[in-house]
Amino acid sequence: MGDLNPAQLEAVTHGDGPMLIFAGAGSGKTSTATARVQSLIERGVPPARICCVTFTNKAAGELRDRLASMVGKDAAKALWVGTFHSICARLLRAHPERSGRTASFVIYDEDDTKHVIRPILDEAEALAEKRGIKLADGALKPDRVLDEIAKQKSKGLMPGDIFAALEGRYDSEAVGDGVEERADASAAASRMRQDESERIFFEVWRDYEERMEMLDAFDFEDLMLHGMRLVEGQDEIGERLRAKFFHVLVDEYQDTNRTQFRLIRALATSRNLCAVGDPRQSIYGWRGADIEIIRGFKKHFPDARIVQLAQNYRSTKHIVAVANAIAPLGDDSGCDPMTTDNDEGEKVSVVCVRDERDEGQLVGDEIQKLVRRGAPLSSFAVLYRVHSQSRAIENELRTMDLRYKVVGGLKFFHRAEIKNAVAALRLALRPDSDIDLLRTIDAPPCGVGAATMKVVQRVAREKKVGLVAALAEVAKLPETKHKAREAVTALHGRLAEVRACITDKPIDEIVRASLVASGYKLWLTRQMTEQLADGGKGKKKAEDAEGRLANLAELVTDAARWRLRREKEEEKATLTAYLERVALLSSDDETKSEESVTLTTCHAAKGKEWEHVFVVGFEEDFFPAFPNSKTPDEITEEARVAYVALSRAKKRMWITRASVRWHQGQEKRNPPSRYIQHLPKEAITLRGHTGG
Repeated sequence: MGDLNPAQLEAVTHGDGPMLIFAGAGSGKTSTATARVQSLIERGVPPARICCVTFTNKAAGELRDRLASMVGKDAAKALWVGTFHSICARLLRAHPERSGRTASFVIYDEDDTKHVIRPILDEAEALAEKRGIKLADGALKPDRVLDEIAKQKSKGLMPGDIFAALEGRYDSEAVGDGVEERADASAAASRMRQDESERIFFEVWRDYEERMEMLDAFDFEDLMLHGMRLVEGQDEIGERLRAKFFHVLVDEYQDTNRTQFRLIRALATSRNLCAVGDPRQSIYGWRGADIEIIRGFKKHFPDARIVQLAQNYRSTKHIVAVANAIAPLGDDSGCDPMTTDNDEGEKVSVVCVRDERDEGQLVGDEIQKLVRRGAPLSSFAVLYRVHSQSRAIENELRTMDLRYKVVGGLKFFHRAEIKNAVAALRLALRPDSDIDLLRTIDAPPCGVGAATMKVVQRVAREKKVGLVAALAEVAKLPETKHKAREAVTALHGRLAEVRACITDKPIDEIVRASLVASGYKLWLTRQMTEQLADGGKGKKKAEDAEGRLANLAELVTDAARWRLRREKEEEKATLTAYLERVALLSSDDETKSEESVTLTTCHAAKGKEWEHVFVVGFEEDFFPAFPNSKTPDEITEEARVAYVALSRAKKRMWITRASVRWHQGQEKRNPPSRYIQHLPKEAITLRGHTGG
């Protein structure tokens, strides 16, 4: 252990009792964690009595591999190392009866659960209509309902808790001894009394859980919730499981939700809990992570030892100084600022460019310079806050023949909303393109269901016409029901409106007009507005809809830029030529080569590092993202997102902002990010005009 610094050595050699390790970015936390497990085994703790919990399978695999080389394969195999999900699945397979499953239960992914819940939602919609209950548009969409179910489970709740609270009783074993869980159950019961649509949701949730039990299946949230209740159980099994582990180590503690905390607390009844985390990197509040859990560690464990891993081994002094300047804006909760013994390195370049095209060219030019000096493409990363920012970067890297891969998102022309918009344009040019009709029929949804489409397809086969032509025929059939006839007629009319957009106007105006005529833009706008009005519950969905709208705006911008290039080259900028270009770009599959530049969101970059990093779009509405729709706590989390981005680089870092960005074919001026004013002048070099 001679290569450990004093703080790491303190964490490794700590004996019994709770300990919180504040592990800053690049502070060697994985080495510290593995050395601690090795130390415990060498002190005589049986490997089978040590549990190490991680958040990703990759992290679990890396931890297990390191430990195998340190303590031997047999000892490493005896350890309980895995994600929350895998450890809970292991516990539940050993004791499935407590959850009404068998030991061979299946685990359903997102697509599987949608198939389970759809018929339940259909029945609920019919029941609501029968009761005269008016539901908000999209209230029974599978994604929306499953997201809300997941949020309830992250609080440790099940439908039985809410219905028990509704009847004025509490199942202490189910709800647990937490005041928060009882308060949440009571609040949900109160909403049910006041709003019949709330009752519909909880009845759907109850029916979904009953169906999952019948199918002998768990979803991912079920694994943690049922695992937690299994360990908390006041029976012989629960008592045995709570006594199973002598030591519990949890990584990324800042990302835990309430259910995960209850599970950890139950598993660590020995009070030998080692929690490793960094509140400055807590960026998953939107999916249930509760930063108050790590902030409140001393409240739950008053005698806990606090160890600060503040020495950064990753970055140069200038990069560390820039990250340190942003950390307090995210409320770093008592963490020591990072320090480093590394060289000063090059100053961080803060660059103002004219627009996103210049931003992409800057990225490409800087990469090319360093590649000529021997830097591998895999040593570069471009980080952005929202997926739509990648399009301009992709375009310029492709122009320069620089291989890249998109992580945490699809390439621009592979995204569903872009494919839908392009399909509508193709269908307008070629009404016999059945595949494009099937692509656009639900973008936006038009009320033409599966049964009606079967009739349309049958008529198309019988009359040997395309599906668009068959729509008009089905509308005339006497056996077609009134509701189906209205839906088919409306769809046919919508397609005609999009066709009317195909004129001799500039291509970008055609694209913009088609998005309006198809109703797609309006549908996404309504989704965004309705989610924002949903009492704070739908903000993540609203951001998703806003992101899709931003991507559609980028499509208009792409068409405008392409038109300008064609005109400069004295070529015709026709819709046919543009769609051909899109098809060729879409067929350019993402390279599988490791030798490529990484393009990724800041969230997906967490836990990773590169030699050279570009953080692009340092402007309001990107850093922080959509601030006008966020609460103060969410704005604070946005600062933590910026901190994560600014702490990924080892040697060189560029921060860019554009004076203007193209939005829906027009230039829009953007104010600089509020974070720029906090960057230390001695650690940065200003290029271009950065003051606004």
